[in-house]
Amino acid sequence: MKRRYSLIFVTLLILGAGLFSCRTAIGPGDMDWNRETGPFVKTLDRDGHLLHYIDMGSGDPVVLVHGFAETVYSWHENVPALMEAGFRLILVDQPGHGRSGAPGGTYTYTLENQAEAVVKLTEHLGLRKFSIIGHSTGGSIALFIMINHPGRVQKAVVIDPICFKPPLVQLLKIPGMEFLANVFGGRWSIRTGLEDAYYDGYRVDDALVDEYSRPLERPEYYRTLISLEKQFYSQGFYKMTESYGQIQAPVLIIWGKEDTWLPEEQGAMLHGRMENSTLQVIENCGHMPHQECADRVNPLLVQFLQRF
Repeated sequence: MKRRYSLIFVTLLILGAGLFSCRTAIGPGDMDWNRETGPFVKTLDRDGHLLHYIDMGSGDPVVLVHGFAETVYSWHENVPALMEAGFRLILVDQPGHGRSGAPGGTYTYTLENQAEAVVKLTEHLGLRKFSIIGHSTGGSIALFIMINHPGRVQKAVVIDPICFKPPLVQLLKIPGMEFLANVFGGRWSIRTGLEDAYYDGYRVDDALVDEYSRPLERPEYYRTLISLEKQFYSQGFYKMTESYGQIQAPVLIIWGKEDTWLPEEQGAMLHGRMENSTLQVIENCGHMPHQECADRVNPLLVQFLQRF
């Protein structure tokens, strides 16, 4: 089911529903996921804040970077297939997301700083070369690393990446939204956002909503998201958008055809600016094809990563 809420309508939904459900308890989530990944959870101290990541499997290393307001859980539909294919997977919560701490002091959530956290983690793990998969803002990070650390990335998959300009709808940049989100936002608004990102919103289940809602338990979480929306699209971001021709390593671009947040045409533009790229458009799929259409995306991931 294709849907697109207007900015005003989404705001009213959040405020109205928040009156009734903003304090709805977060359920147990995906217990199988938490049990299976628990032994592989690690942290890296980054100047006083902890960077949370999962390091599991063996073989060629693949770093997975989630998108805006997501966590390592965004890869739950892909991990089994990639593990079975024989890869070592490093899933990282971006600074301020998931279980990673929110950096204090003068830290800004620019593309450069968010990407540096990923690079520093690979250095900490001793990865001289690695492949990378990124979704949405995580796709931006993957592209930035390829341009600015060209010898490190062997190949990359970018899934509906933010690669030319910020999304038109950036709800949290509305003045006063930190107050409104803290008072009225909650689990129901997370479900609304996920259903909007999916082509078929009925595929959004309780476990998915629970896992995406868990960071709401942290009082500074909305402030982090607001800072990220305001600071991510830096000079470094716009310089990156003019530099895709520098990328020489193989890149697989995956795009949900019914993505109403980032139009399919941007995928074609990105493909046209890189010599060694492949574009795969997934029909009947929204902004999160790796989750919503994993049965079609996983074979593409495995085939691409094994081929080169």
